[in-house]
Amino acid sequence: MDYTNKWTERIVIAIHNAFLEIKGIIGTKEANKKHTIGAGGDLTLEIDKRAENVIIKTLESYNEPIVIISEEIGKFFWDPVARKRTSKFKSSICSDFFIIDPVDGSTNAKRGIPFSCISIAYANGSTLSDIQVGAVFNIGTEDLYLAEKGMGAFCNNNPIHCSLTKKLANSVAGTDIHIRDFCEPKINQKNIILKYARKVRIMGSSALEICLVADGSLDFYIDFRGISRIVDFAAAYLIVKEAGGFFIDDQGQSISVSTNYYSLNQRYNLLVGCPGLEEIVKKKLFPNKYKS
Repeated sequence: MDYTNKWTERIVIAIHNAFLEIKGIIGTKEANKKHTIGAGGDLTLEIDKRAENVIIKTLESYNEPIVIISEEIGKFFWDPVARKRTSKFKSSICSDFFIIDPVDGSTNAKRGIPFSCISIAYANGSTLSDIQVGAVFNIGTEDLYLAEKGMGAFCNNNPIHCSLTKKLANSVAGTDIHIRDFCEPKINQKNIILKYARKVRIMGSSALEICLVADGSLDFYIDFRGISRIVDFAAAYLIVKEAGGFFIDDQGQSISVSTNYYSLNQRYNLLVGCPGLEEIVKKKLFPNKYKS
């Protein structure tokens, strides 16, 4: 694909640099070295810290004022004139936001399970509709999912699209679920849609699973645990939307973010799928709201 946004190539370079940094420690004890609790609320591992440091330094090297929102370090403004990071920024000075998950699926990565990714989104404003570039790099396969707003979605420069599946009985679903939710009452209450799928997969990286919806490998993905953060899905959001998919919350509404510039404190419920299943899913989950 030909890039139309100046930040796209820079993001790809940042991802490449981060992958080279962590490639040698994937699945090792070193990757699992524990640091402090990150801004996103999870324990920061060595593999997370290394990837994040390289990504941020790469983006800062272009000497432009930017806002970083990242799982480990949190949110800050990079002032290229003073060459320093600060927690204070004015939207009138800077409207370039980078939403980063340095390693999504870090439990998989630290154990050498080949299903984790590096996720970076670029937005020129404070809402999901402002996301202009989304990039998700599969660490295990080295596949790069990429989208620019209005330009379609790609994997390794090849166009991708959501599946044409129109029946839940034929669908393959992805999910992230609490162990306690495996009991039947919980499935009924929160994740009933999974009961209608042909097969269900639990793989451990929401960003990457959403990209599998984008390329048609999965037909839908659901995470109603209420713990997803903007860093978990910002890049994948654009990719699946550009691939033709839908992206809603547990009320059947389009996901909307808070107005405070991508807060790491806000949590979301996600349901992502191919277009042929959207109305069926809504009617199954919300029968009173979406009647036949």
